Amino acid sequence: MGSDAPSDPRLLAFVADLTPTGTQRETWPSGVVLDITGYLTERLPPMDLVSGVRAILRKGDAVLAFDEPEGTHILPGGRIEAGESPLDALVRELREECACTVAAEPRLIGFLRFRHVTPKDERYRYPYPDFLQLIYVAETIDDSLEGSDEPLVLRPRFVPLSEMHRLPLAPAERGLLRAL
Repeated sequence: MGSDAPSDPRLLAFVADLTPTGTQRETWPSGVVLDITGYLTERLPPMDLVSGVRAILRKGDAVLAFDEPEGTHILPGGRIEAGESPLDALVRELREECACTVAAEPRLIGFLRFRHVTPKDERYRYPYPDFLQLIYVAETIDDSLEGSDEPLVLRPRFVPLSEMHRLPLAPAERGLLRAL
């Protein structure tokens, strides 16, 4: 089963009145192909479909940007661990990936919907064919981005909002900047 697998009816109902901010197709290093769509909303989607959290991390009028082997990104974050709340996971992930401390309560701005195009691997343990990652805006006061040993967060830097249009961001990520 690939993209022919039916989406959860609750997810379809949830996104029915939302407008996508951008869509792209990505192939991950494992060979998994995903269609990724961003949505802006302050409502929580069905939480059993949420497997991760990410944030647009701000410091004043600047946003954290970083490079990965596949391109430039503005959404550090990762998986929610067993027994962890989404906000606890976000705070942990930002500390691990960017060596940043969250200075105030993060604000939910939307989510990314990842839809598998490739067949389900028998070892895959997350929601299929769709999984979601919540997107927050978080503030930090940290000046240094050093101290992270995350191999996929290269050249972390704060970029002024006025310069964000120069970054080669994927459509789903770029569209989320509308929430700022």
